[in-house]
Amino acid sequence: MAAWEYDNFDLLIETEGDGGYRARVIEAPTGESPTGTFRIPFEPTQLENLMLKLDPGRSDTRRVAADPQSQAALDLGSGLFDAVFSSDIRLAWARSIDTVRDARRGLRLRLRLNEAPAIAVLPWELLHDRRQNSFIAQSERTPVVRYLDVADTPRTLDVDGPLRILVVIASPTDMPELDVEAEWNRVNAALADRVSQGTVQLDRLEQPTLQALQAWIRRHDVHVLHFIGHGEYDRHAEDGVLYFCDRYGRPAPVSSGVLGPYLRDHDPLRLIVLNACQSARMDSSEPVHAMAQALVQQDCVALVSMQFPISGDAAAAFTGEFYGALADGLAVDQSVSSGRKALLASYASEWATPVLFLRDPVGRVFDHIVPVSGDLSSGAGDVGAAALAAAGVSAGAAAVAAVAAGEVDGATGPGTAAEEKAGEPAAESTPAAAAELAAEFAAESAAPAVTPSEPDPPASGVDDVSAAKSAASSTEVLAALRTPTTGSAAMEAGPAAATVAAAATLPVAVASSPRPLVGSGVTTPLADSAPATSGATPPPNRIAGRIVALVLVIALLGYLGWWFTHRATDDDGTATPPPTTTTAQTTTSDAPTLVSQQVTVAGTKAWTDAGVACEPGKSVQLVASGTVFHDPVNGVGPDGSTNATLRQFNLPGLSDANHGALVASLDAKAPFTVVGDSATYTCAAAGELFLGPNDSGVDNNHGEWTVTVTPSG
Repeated sequence: MAAWEYDNFDLLIETEGDGGYRARVIEAPTGESPTGTFRIPFEPTQLENLMLKLDPGRSDTRRVAADPQSQAALDLGSGLFDAVFSSDIRLAWARSIDTVRDARRGLRLRLRLNEAPAIAVLPWELLHDRRQNSFIAQSERTPVVRYLDVADTPRTLDVDGPLRILVVIASPTDMPELDVEAEWNRVNAALADRVSQGTVQLDRLEQPTLQALQAWIRRHDVHVLHFIGHGEYDRHAEDGVLYFCDRYGRPAPVSSGVLGPYLRDHDPLRLIVLNACQSARMDSSEPVHAMAQALVQQDCVALVSMQFPISGDAAAAFTGEFYGALADGLAVDQSVSSGRKALLASYASEWATPVLFLRDPVGRVFDHIVPVSGDLSSGAGDVGAAALAAAGVSAGAAAVAAVAAGEVDGATGPGTAAEEKAGEPAAESTPAAAAELAAEFAAESAAPAVTPSEPDPPASGVDDVSAAKSAASSTEVLAALRTPTTGSAAMEAGPAAATVAAAATLPVAVASSPRPLVGSGVTTPLADSAPATSGATPPPNRIAGRIVALVLVIALLGYLGWWFTHRATDDDGTATPPPTTTTAQTTTSDAPTLVSQQVTVAGTKAWTDAGVACEPGKSVQLVASGTVFHDPVNGVGPDGSTNATLRQFNLPGLSDANHGALVASLDAKAPFTVVGDSATYTCAAAGELFLGPNDSGVDNNHGEWTVTVTPSG
């Protein structure tokens, strides 16, 4: 598909008295600027009926391209074109078409509708030229955009990588339910080819809350925000709203005035796509406050919204073609036109549903989108190792190839593809060379060739499975072999490297090999020993393979021992140091010693193990402090919130207790006991004591309490 360059045909529509309007061409390739006056060529009832036929209501099933609907589009589009494109304006349009055609360029129709809010709500994308028997917006030569002129001309973003799209799918309770997973699967399927090619990176915001969005754009670059959900025009607030979710899954209306600052401060963001019911519609009296227009005015370069409800399958078809065209380097308005054409075959009644709002004068929103192969978060070494594993090469061999190709962990420093030997320059490090080295290592260490004159060598004693236990540990081992590490430096290099350093001191005679060990960069001289007798000693390369395999096993065991000693984890997998303990002694030497420990209770966890094994009748003194936040700004201490309206979200059986208060439980099961800032908990049965907040939904909480736990009997 060829990328078009466009000239602009700017048409300004203004309100005049007595229900009339003035159309004025303010930019054209021919330099003409004709004007004309017109009235909407439909009676109010007739116009309302046409709009109803075009907007039959939202449905999860594809709308049938019924004749009444197609005819309504034709009638409305032809009537608007004939009214606005009066004789002089029509002539200027025709001459402009001829001019750009001769120059092999396109003509972009930019509608400026801010001065005529009463008719801006009409579907101008349906403009139909009876003489040409065509809808203007269906052709990539003549895209139709709604243009908002701004003082600062936006700059094109050099992506220098894949197009990064963040998808937000919100289906709050008490609103028509969306099949969230089906919506996500549609987007994935539509963009699967582009993702596999590396030109698009697709991410999903797992929690469709405003707080989660803020956290995501703080940590990641986002080029496109794609929202799927519900939206409407709030006539009371005179603003458009999108419905995100709050921490409990309830509707959280977010106006353009709230969302705009979040997005305006994220510089890489250039495009917003809103697949939300009524998100492009505006109140006739205040168009600048409608969601789509307001976001564009708040520095969003381009925004695609839906002026009618669109079916899920049609939205997926449009999305796939639209983003694909963007990834191919097309301008955003040409990409929208390309997406419209994708709807014509199977979703003919919905091709005019997308609306493009644009503030960029040339429509070139992104530039230099280039594919990135493999996992974007991985280096070339990871990709190469994955390819080797897919080809059937063992993990140990893949690690050797990684080290040989210079892919050494940051703890050991960068390596080279092959060390200089005998004054020769090192070989270039390439994935192909790494694969060749890995295959060579696997062949020599696992299944060496035996000539007919030699008897079968004895069994190895260490199979290939042991040699391939861990690619990560293998990398550390071979790095240590290349640069021996001892003492504290070995510990800093990692447990596996330390194990190698220790093993290097053992009195083990390493048989020589006629070729250097892969990745070592050292050619071992031949040993001054008697020739091996046939059938008595394995070939030297076999011995080298065994030694490497044995070192890998030792390294793996050392790593596992270090991990189990130093990496105790919580139930959720977060590394947590063991609780600190303090000893409180009584005043008399005969009294028993009471041991207290401090436990951190995170607000984001439903339950935290207090480290106490309960027995019937045993009591535990609990003293708590700290703050847990149940929303971004309102925090509570261990006593919880006295706001009665929040108690509907309490744990079962605690409906009258303060919301968010610290509670205790045996084995994290009912019944639950309120602790607050201090209490004595008496164990009713045997089990483990757990602590947590009186909150049935903790995902969006933050903060923590510190609880001093003292068994008292």
